[in-house]
Amino acid sequence: MTAAYRAVERASRLCLDYADVMHPLMTPEKAARKRNELREAALTFNEAIAAADLIALRVDTPLVDAERNLWRYSSDVLAGLSDYLGALREAGGERRVRGEAAITRIAGALERIRAIDQEIKGTWGAYDLEWLREIWLDALRRGLDRDGKPAEELF
Repeated sequence: MTAAYRAVERASRLCLDYADVMHPLMTPEKAARKRNELREAALTFNEAIAAADLIALRVDTPLVDAERNLWRYSSDVLAGLSDYLGALREAGGERRVRGEAAITRIAGALERIRAIDQEIKGTWGAYDLEWLREIWLDALRRGLDRDGKPAEELF
């Protein structure tokens, strides 16, 4: 698990900016950098999943399965967010098509969490994520409606 957790640490460093990602405005440079960092973080989570897959061949437990599903969820969401940031740079119909595809990918990632045993995922995975997800997805959809606004003004 050491290799898996090292990959999770690297991925976390790429996507977590100590709350500045909550800031409503990003410079064009930061939006571009963040898009690349999110894509790289998604790929790095895949390294953790591969390590956990090897462990699962020897030790198949609900906890290992839960970790893999959580990391798959993270990878799917981060890749979707990277795609979403890319879509925001587009105009017109292309923005909508690419943005909706990214949102669909993010929304579908929840199935990874739903597959985790209730006792392991706890309240966050069973309840909180379910209702927070809808608020978050609605905000992403509203961001697509701001056609013509640069991505840095949306985040």
